[in-house]
Amino acid sequence: MFEMSDAVIALPGGIRTLDELTEAITMKQLGLFRGALVILNTKSFYDHFITFLESVIGKGFMRNVHKQIWKVVKTPDEAIEAISNYRDWYEDPVSIARI
Repeated sequence: MFEMSDAVIALPGGIRTLDELTEAITMKQLGLFRGALVILNTKSFYDHFITFLESVIGKGFMRNVHKQIWKVVKTPDEAIEAISNYRDWYEDPVSIARI
């Protein structure tokens, strides 16, 4: 799926959506997916998940630079804009994949 995609947009959803979203984050972290990753935070759906990601970074399980992997937006129009303006988050993600 990732090889054929230019972007991933995470819409509000259930556990499978969270599974795919975290897989996309991991794929980008390892440099296996280079497209845009947009979290569409409609009606603040992903607020707790975003707080969790910030906690993971704050506790040293991900590097601060990994915050650049995803872009959080509130509307579909912002999601399209984020994809249109996307620039790769890191030239060599594998070099920083390890803690």
